[in-house]
Amino acid sequence: MRFRFMMPVLLLGVLTLGSGCAGVTLPDNGGVTRPPSATHSESTGLGKDQLTLSCGGSQPVSDYGTPVLGLSSDAWGNGGMARDIDLGALSNYSAMGYTFVKSPLVVLPVAAQNTRIEVASPKSVKLYYTSWSLWGSLDTREMLSSASTAIVAPRCDEAVQFPGGVFVKEPGCVTLELVPVAQPQQRRSVQLPVGARCGV
Repeated sequence: MRFRFMMPVLLLGVLTLGSGCAGVTLPDNGGVTRPPSATHSESTGLGKDQLTLSCGGSQPVSDYGTPVLGLSSDAWGNGGMARDIDLGALSNYSAMGYTFVKSPLVVLPVAAQNTRIEVASPKSVKLYYTSWSLWGSLDTREMLSSASTAIVAPRCDEAVQFPGGVFVKEPGCVTLELVPVAQPQQRRSVQLPVGARCGV
């Protein structure tokens, strides 16, 4: 029986990276890795660093939020628990500390063949998405070192979901750009509230 992640309930994985927590392993569903189905590559004109996903690393999903360009996450807009989480109460920060917050990605069969998701702001934010088979397999340093400033999500034959989320240094509103690779002029922005509302 295949596991299905239900989008209305946003699960959050929070950890702090710093000099005192090297080698810490995330809970069973809280880590990410760079599997064979997700590889770093050079972008063709849209940026330097990206993580490319494949349909083989996804799982079917039947419930999801309002799509934008055929992509969806319950955490986008001001929905989900990400908006209300108190990062400071859950972890101790160092100067270089990061906190990871889950924001699983849904891709619908009406999306562009490939859509690039870029960090617009804050520039310190990192993205990490991976395959379900390898979700939870790396320690925190490996996870952060594999994170990217952009990912490319493919259109599959059905609605699918990829596990992952964002690394942030502090609470705030994260802005992401969704860019259809073949038609970049159709780009749209979405916002991910992490410990704070967006647009306030």
